[in-house]
Amino acid sequence: GEKRRLNLAAVLSYAPPVLLLDEVLVGQDPANAAFLLGQLTQLAAAGRAIVHVTHDPLTTLRYADRLVFLDDGRVIVDDAPEAAFARLEATGYQPYLPLYDLPAGEG
Repeated sequence: GEKRRLNLAAVLSYAPPVLLLDEVLVGQDPANAAFLLGQLTQLAAAGRAIVHVTHDPLTTLRYADRLVFLDDGRVIVDDAPEAAFARLEATGYQPYLPLYDLPAGEG
């Protein structure tokens, strides 16, 4: 977790207009995850574009202003968070597979 925060701090020192982040919250405890999300929210409010790849639907609902879902490299949904999840489910896709829904022996 500490290395990810250090990497992000190093990148931010260059003041890039766009941040491409891949699972930046992995390995962060709740306090550090909240801190990072707060910092990213401030950067977005200041006009920076942030593309954050994540498998955490709850984070996207709280912090994202737009979601894009891909399937085999093509966009299947591009919308505001709540509308995006509704559209995703309407197409037959599930936003995630909770562990309790896994068949026996696969979790």
